[in-house]
Amino acid sequence: MVRHFRWEGWGGRDLANVERVEALKGPASLLYGLTAPGGVVNYVTKQPLATPYYSLQQQFGSYDFYRTTVDATGPITDDKSLLYRINLAYKDANSFRDMVSSDRIFIAPTVTWNISPKTQVNFELEYDYGHVVFDRGIPAIGNRPADVPRSRFLGEADPRSMFERVLVGMNWSHAFNDNWTLSHRFTAVYNGIETYAANPTGLNTDNRMLNIFGVVGHRPPEDDASYFNAINLTGHFDTWGLQHTLLLGGDYFRTFRQGTEQYYFNAVDIYNPTYLGANAIQNQIANAPVVNSSALEQWFGLYLQDQIKLPFNFSILAGFRYDGAENEYIDLVSGAVTENPMQDSLTPRGGLIWQPIPEFSVYGSYTENFVGVQSGRSIGGSLLSPETAQQWEFGAKTELFDKKLMATLAWFDLTKQNMAIYQPPTFIDARAIGEAKTAGLEFDVKGEILPGWNIIGAYAYTPDAKVIKGYPGENGQRLPGVPKHGGSLFTTYELQAGTLRGLKFGGGVLVRGSQTTETSNTDVVLPGYATVNLLTSYSWKVGGSKLTTQLNVNNLLDKEYFPSAAFSRNAIEVGTPRTFMGSVRVEY
Repeated sequence: MVRHFRWEGWGGRDLANVERVEALKGPASLLYGLTAPGGVVNYVTKQPLATPYYSLQQQFGSYDFYRTTVDATGPITDDKSLLYRINLAYKDANSFRDMVSSDRIFIAPTVTWNISPKTQVNFELEYDYGHVVFDRGIPAIGNRPADVPRSRFLGEADPRSMFERVLVGMNWSHAFNDNWTLSHRFTAVYNGIETYAANPTGLNTDNRMLNIFGVVGHRPPEDDASYFNAINLTGHFDTWGLQHTLLLGGDYFRTFRQGTEQYYFNAVDIYNPTYLGANAIQNQIANAPVVNSSALEQWFGLYLQDQIKLPFNFSILAGFRYDGAENEYIDLVSGAVTENPMQDSLTPRGGLIWQPIPEFSVYGSYTENFVGVQSGRSIGGSLLSPETAQQWEFGAKTELFDKKLMATLAWFDLTKQNMAIYQPPTFIDARAIGEAKTAGLEFDVKGEILPGWNIIGAYAYTPDAKVIKGYPGENGQRLPGVPKHGGSLFTTYELQAGTLRGLKFGGGVLVRGSQTTETSNTDVVLPGYATVNLLTSYSWKVGGSKLTTQLNVNNLLDKEYFPSAAFSRNAIEVGTPRTFMGSVRVEY
């Protein structure tokens, strides 16, 4: 099931019921709104099957990692008009970081009702509950990450920190005939948190004591509710010998969030840390002011797109999207109301494809984007202005060996206005960069080179990623978190015959160039790095079942690296050391 909308919550997405994860880039990611032109990650969830299938998997790895998953599906009725699928997962894990641990329980039942060959309804439920310690990483000293052990945790951990997420969804489709189909999706998501989240605000002048601005927050699931509706009409028809694929639709998104927060402050010695602990934090916030607020966001859109096959192997795509959005913030203590009135925009998209031979095509596209509701408030308390964007893309695609091997080369030029940047010390207030630009080349290749030999690789060259219009000292500075060079290459080979048929082995490398953390003259540079990963697996039949064992080794060379900086120079993520992950899965 393609999910164009997903509100994940603080615990991240559990993949137990996910069939595959897709990276939609460029114009393909924009039509349904609530996205940015750079792309969107799309989850395709597992659907009920008419043929019974059962799977049990146990994973175990470094730092006391244990995860158990169950997948069961099949028909409920003899005529297979009712199908079910249920996915379960349980995880309990520590970390290479001191005091950092997590656990979670995930349950996801799905039912499909095949009313007729042309009409289908799906009902889905997800329940996700767990505990997590928020780790903001380490600070920088000068223009490099601080020289402290990788295990050094510089926040506050509390075992009562928890998250709870409930998703309820329904989608249906009806085919009027072979050419016209109507579909509708409804999703409701409820997120709850009760947590200690520490945000570092900067080192003291002696480069030793890290100031901590902490939040003790509480929000029950019913007070963080998001609703999404989308309806689509898809049709195929001909006019004057031209073949059309028409898409007409609309969507509506509404979220309401109300919660209570209190703040605490601490200074941690990064070389010899001591922690306040839960009792000391409770004492500190006993007289702290309570921030009790609510926020409401509403967004609706209409869209129309037509893809037309033209003579001489040309195809053209043209469409537009209309968006309207409004939001408000209420301080429930003072009663102050801050709101953005309805703001709307009409954004076009279009593209041209030429496929002179079946194995090769070239294309070009232009698209615009409008993000009417941005999270956060600007300095002074007003809500943020809408973010807008424009993107050009040109490229070539090839499909070889009967479409078993595919490659894409693309050039893109993306400009955004009013990007939100969160500000210390609270990381609640934000400001908008006037304008930022990113341009570069991307290359992707994936598929089967020879029977059993698969490859997947990507490379991005982004020489231009900078602030065009910003605050003093920002103009011309490189955007944080965007390396000039980045790529990955991974390959596997599975024996196709003989005694060891089913044995697979492979490996790969992930490479990232250096990147900055802030758009200022005091940029911290995170060094470039490369990590090597290996895997081996073996599958064989045991009676009527299939048994698969697998071993993964990540960061084989135990490289010390820093993948990103979540907020600023004071919150640099620490890369995971060498880890081992084993699994045993039985399917029948």
